[in-house]
Amino acid sequence: YYGPAIKIYFEALSGSSHLRTVVINHQNGQLFGIYHAADLMGYLRITKDEGYEQFQRFLNAGDERAQMELAKLPGFIPVEQAVTPTTSKRDALALMERINSESLPVVNDQKRFLGTVNRSKLTAGLILAVTDKLEGEPNAKPESNSNP
Repeated sequence: YYGPAIKIYFEALSGSSHLRTVVINHQNGQLFGIYHAADLMGYLRITKDEGYEQFQRFLNAGDERAQMELAKLPGFIPVEQAVTPTTSKRDALALMERINSESLPVVNDQKRFLGTVNRSKLTAGLILAVTDKLEGEPNAKPESNSNP
């Protein structure tokens, strides 16, 4: 990784709504963690060239110390807080609430990054599931007004 190139890339995409997540993998392809792009880019804008150079050094070092430093940067969510495709919506939302995050990484059994899941989609899915269940239940019989 090269700090000035990272800076150019982030600056070019900073006005775009398409860059939401920055994914960091280990050399073996397993997920290390993700950053909420706005949080990381905001930090790097404040720290300027020094922040980009530091980010570059940590990414290229890849050792345990560098990983600990990367994990301290704003917006970081480690692989340990990732969910899998089989994680329930409720459990994913509970984790988001616990770590105060709007999204989580999704990984497969080999800890490879599959994508992200966000709070609004999970919430909408749960509301629809509850609504479907309620609408699928038979209506209670109305009380009869006739006397026996």
